[in-house]
Amino acid sequence: MNTVCKLCDQKKSKQQDNICDECSTIQYNLIYRRSIDEKLIYPQYSLELTFVIEQPYHDGYCSDPCDKGYETVRETATFPLLRIFKDADMDHENDEIDSDHPKLTYYYHHTANCGLGSGYCYMDKTTSVVKAKVISDLATVVTLD
Repeated sequence: MNTVCKLCDQKKSKQQDNICDECSTIQYNLIYRRSIDEKLIYPQYSLELTFVIEQPYHDGYCSDPCDKGYETVRETATFPLLRIFKDADMDHENDEIDSDHPKLTYYYHHTANCGLGSGYCYMDKTTSVVKAKVISDLATVVTLD
């Protein structure tokens, strides 16, 4: 049965978490800083993302955590800009893409387990984009094909 990939909007038969294999590979390569096929990116542009991360913490084992809670952290990272973004996706007044744009999920995992152990504490790390700015490597106005 074919279902629609939540990233590329194409009907594909093989998917995990509603992401097709091709999009999953691109997402993995972006997140873990692997090389990206040059045909998939704008070579003269980068995407600067600012994330808010709700990072869990606890003492003890995940299966029996104590003194637990969440810490809010802001991080900024720069990535290659994928060609899936077009001129219409960007606000040209400040060269930003709406932080809720669904295609930004190529660049991060929304939720993950705590990262402190087995994950049996069921405290998820949650990541959200709060700012997505297109940066030109050239001294020109940003225009995407």
